[in-house]
Amino acid sequence: MKKSILLIFIALMTAMGCQAQEAAKRDSTAISKYQARHTLQGLKAFFETGYLWGLGGEAYIESPTGEMMPLDKNIFSPSHFSASASVGCQFNNFVFVGLGAAANVYSSRGTTYLTVPIFGELRINLLNAKRFTPFADGKLGYGIGDMHGVYCACQLGLRYALPKKRAVYLAGEWNFQINQDLKVLKADDINCNLGFKFGFEL
Repeated sequence: MKKSILLIFIALMTAMGCQAQEAAKRDSTAISKYQARHTLQGLKAFFETGYLWGLGGEAYIESPTGEMMPLDKNIFSPSHFSASASVGCQFNNFVFVGLGAAANVYSSRGTTYLTVPIFGELRINLLNAKRFTPFADGKLGYGIGDMHGVYCACQLGLRYALPKKRAVYLAGEWNFQINQDLKVLKADDINCNLGFKFGFEL
């Protein structure tokens, strides 16, 4: 009888030990998965530069008869050189939210103009911290300077990971900048541009 009780006790203790080990293993796996998705978490900064070409088009104004007439045949969407910096929080390996500013130098009929957009930024990495990671990026803000008004930019690019959570990336970008004063800059009231950006992630 005593032997039977002892055997039952040993069997129960063994089963409980196995269950505890399985639970610990599951917890360890869950923690490992969480950590694997948060290796980039923390404060992040992005620095990028590039060139964007104007997509053309004319500015129009509504005539008294309701007809849309060209405002000025010399008004167009100029190309521009751009450099920007942003800083914010990388919540995990996928989502970054931050604030930034850019210096956009437009060329219009042989004259250069400077516009400084201040923007909020959302960046999404589409894969979990791979060596090569595609991403999408959006910026929305307001430009001040020679061309002032609402600013918006969208990017699709490829990120190449470096040691110490750093990276370089190349992206195609489409953006538009509202021009509220056509007298200041001979540019369209809505300037659309398409080009490329090269950046560094710190």
